[in-house]
Amino acid sequence: MYDIEKAVKKVFYISRYDISLSGDVINLPDNIKLSSGFIVGICFRDTRHKEKFINIFKNSDTKHLIKRLLGEERNSGNFIDYIDDNLIESSLSVEEYLKFYGMIKNIYDEDFSKKMKRLLYKINLFDKKDMSMRDLKRSQQKSVRVLASCMNNLLLFVGNNLLDEMDSMEKNRLYDVLSNCLKEIAVCIVIEDSKDTLSGFADVIYEV
Repeated sequence: MYDIEKAVKKVFYISRYDISLSGDVINLPDNIKLSSGFIVGICFRDTRHKEKFINIFKNSDTKHLIKRLLGEERNSGNFIDYIDDNLIESSLSVEEYLKFYGMIKNIYDEDFSKKMKRLLYKINLFDKKDMSMRDLKRSQQKSVRVLASCMNNLLLFVGNNLLDEMDSMEKNRLYDVLSNCLKEIAVCIVIEDSKDTLSGFADVIYEV
């Protein structure tokens, strides 16, 4: 669990912006390192650069590239999951939404419900499992969406504007879930508009 007041910040300032996908190479801003084992926070001064960065990871070729770079073979789930801050207007309950996600991603099995309930406890939303997704607060919707990613068999997790509406307890719970479920097996990238929002949450912060 992180502590915003006591967190040791590793902040890197990057002056040159260059990101593109070409063949087997992802060209990133100087000094940005992407690997599993920690949560990478990135703050963009220019929204155009932010959009360009995000679009790279939406590219259909990227999942194959990430797979090759990490040398991983996965038989289920999708390789990449991108989450933004759009409202979820689904009338499905939280539990139904997660089960539907599991079926779509081909990760729904006999252990899915048990794992789902355990993670809902972790983000303090088990009592909301029968509430419709559209009736949750935006921060709670984001937490459920991240939980869905954590149940997937990912190589890359990219979250855009996940933290700005969360209180410190919500951030704590989200950090714990990401750390326990994804941090060691996937590249975890969290993108925010302010490096202060990332402070204490990301293990390393790049300001581009």
